Parts: sequence; structure tokens; C-alpha cells
Amino acid sequence: MKIFRDLEITGSPEVIQATIEKLKKVECAGWQYNEERGEHLALPSTGNLFCFDCIETDIHPEASLWIFKENQSKLAVSNIVPGEVGRLTYDEYNSILQEFYDEFVKGTVSSTGAKSIISDSNVTLEYWMSRESADKLNLFSTLANKSTGSACNAPLLASNF
Repeated sequence: MKIFRDLEITGSPEVIQATIEKLKKVECAGWQYNEERGEHLALPSTGNLFCFDCIETDIHPEASLWIFKENQSKLAVSNIVPGEVGRLTYDEYNSILQEFYDEFVKGTVSSTGAKSIISDSNVTLEYWMSRESADKLNLFSTLANKSTGSACNAPLLASNF
């Protein structure tokens, strides 16, 4: 199933600070750091927010990508918000995140020594639970009588659950 991808950047406090400073200065056609919006929404109790705006392209609409400094050693993309009212599709959101990663993050983390992790866009149940739990859920779903909403009359062994 498709999901919205995640992007995290980790490192020592000094590396994270150097990484965010470099990200704010990277110039790329169609992208800009929006210092005013990030400072406007940042609260002392929640940490720092950094906003990067991108223009509309053939594969995604205009949007703002938000990075949250979760702690001194971790940055994470917290959301990507469309410029117009509405909602981004999985493909639009993920293409914006991938573009940001390719154009900004890859080069920046290689020069600062930070580590970055970008998640997959297609996942299975094992993404959220153990393989054993996923197998049990799949078995339950297979045995359910989906046409009537009633439980299946087939006897189940207790060892299956």
C-alpha cells in the first residue's frame, strides 16, 4: 500500500546545526528557504521549524515542505502542505519529498557528516507490525465471511491465534 514517505536526518548536535544552516543556503531552481514562515510558527516549547517552498511542476503542485528539529540530534520532515487549499496525493507528496532529498539533502549530509533516512512509498503490513502479527491478521481476513459480515463457520485452531 502507498504511504506518505518520511525523511529523517540525524547526527551530533554540531552536525545537525551545520546541516540546517547549509540546507537554508542551498539554491535550486524552483525552491527557496522561507525564513519568515518558519520563525512565525516556531514556538519555544516545540523547537525550531524550517519552511522550504517549491513551485509547481509537471508532477507536483506548489507546496511548502516543513522540517522540524525534534531534538539536538534529529531533523525530520513533519509535513508538506499544498500552496492551494486541498490535499496532496501520495504521489505528489512523495515526489516533492524525493525532489527535496535529491536537490538539497543528499549533498548537504555528505558534506556535513549527517545521516539521512528516507522511507519507502510502498509498504506491507510488516511496516507497522511484526511478521507474525501480520500473518495472523491476514489469516483472520481470509477466514472472515466478507459477503454477509458474519464470522466464518470454519473451525479455527487456537494455535492460529
